[in-house]
Amino acid sequence: MKKNLVIWLMVLCASIGRSQDIIQLRYYFNSNAENLHLVTVASTQELDQNFEIDLAGLPQGVHNLYIDLLNDEGKWTHYDRVMIQIVGGADMFILNSFEYFFDQDPGFGNGIQVAMSGESFTGDLPLSIEGLSEGVHYVYCRFKDGENQWTHYHKQLIQITKGGIEDVIRAEYFFDTDPGYGNGNVINFDATPTLDLEYALMVPTDLAWGEHIMFVRILDSSGQWSHYGQDTLLVCDIETPTITMEGDLCPGETVTLHANEGYNSYLWSNGSDADSTNVNESGNYTLYVTDDDCAISIETSVEFVEIPFPIITANGNILSVEGGKYNYQWSLNGNVIPNNNTSIFEATESGTVQVTVSAGECTITSDPFDFAYDYIQSMNQKSFSMYPNPSDGMVHVKTTQNGHIQLYDTKGILVLSQQISEGDQMLDLRNLSDHLYLVKVIQGAETHTTRLLLNH
Repeated sequence: MKKNLVIWLMVLCASIGRSQDIIQLRYYFNSNAENLHLVTVASTQELDQNFEIDLAGLPQGVHNLYIDLLNDEGKWTHYDRVMIQIVGGADMFILNSFEYFFDQDPGFGNGIQVAMSGESFTGDLPLSIEGLSEGVHYVYCRFKDGENQWTHYHKQLIQITKGGIEDVIRAEYFFDTDPGYGNGNVINFDATPTLDLEYALMVPTDLAWGEHIMFVRILDSSGQWSHYGQDTLLVCDIETPTITMEGDLCPGETVTLHANEGYNSYLWSNGSDADSTNVNESGNYTLYVTDDDCAISIETSVEFVEIPFPIITANGNILSVEGGKYNYQWSLNGNVIPNNNTSIFEATESGTVQVTVSAGECTITSDPFDFAYDYIQSMNQKSFSMYPNPSDGMVHVKTTQNGHIQLYDTKGILVLSQQISEGDQMLDLRNLSDHLYLVKVIQGAETHTTRLLLNH
């Protein structure tokens, strides 16, 4: 019977540059010379695929499966190793026993036994830790099938402490060699029962280039140190790239981010793998670069100028757009109207009106607005006037008769209502926020409307 193993392989190897493609996979067992197989793959920078591994000729028992990749420059990655176990027979999927032990293997069948049966097991198993001393221990577990074949063990690190769960109060890290509890590089934080922390670790300047092992452990409030966690890191020398920007940061425009040349590969956070990339949205953009031995990233921020598109509305002979901290230039029939740089324009004749809104060197021009001058409304407005407009909050009101004035915000909410008298008077509106307001003046049977922009 042919024996095979189907594995799912997802590989993104740091030793293959991001601009280099994977073109071949090879696998072998136990040593380079034994059962070497080559598999050609479609050229890709990331491998996410099922492969059938041929197990022919391998005896039952535990084996090491090695897998590595070849890039289009003829370089092999460092191998990945997976431990597998070859079993056979009709009862190989029937579980009839489970055992566990601590720290040292007492031999097959001599661990703490837990009876079970079936083809699989899912659930919790209570483990007795009676007799274990405080500190760090390894717990091992393995299963036996219907043919009395034991699996390879699974190992898990545990720590035995007295009492309940204590708060974590400090951490420390070190490289390669343990300097002793409390003698590592300190990470300070507030006491907490659980720890989820991102921390920038300082790499010693005297750490030699090459691979190193970094260790981290934590201290609880009872003075008990945890066992360390560890990871491998590569210390290398690479210059931080320089990013320059070309183009205008105006609405609707595109700018180009350029990185300096000289790196083996480039990868931007928007997916581009060239030394430059085009962007048209505000945000933070990260660039990852690699050389022969090293990789580094740098982030740059792009902020486009935001100008809302101006939409002209008419209220009688008063034309306006939504106001803001911008400059405005109105035009009538293609001719610029001088001395009118607010979001409100009082027309004196019919025609096609446009407004250009600017912020710095960026501009947006409204669609043309065809306007018909209302002579009756113009005569009504002469009985009432208010200025300056825009105003810093102190508004001069002039009217030919007594009346009532009301101010509404853009949501239609009444924010001011008071009597006004014939003649000149001042309104103090400094308690109102900067906004565009609709003004209604009621004088007997007549109602006049206009708009007022407050800009403190």
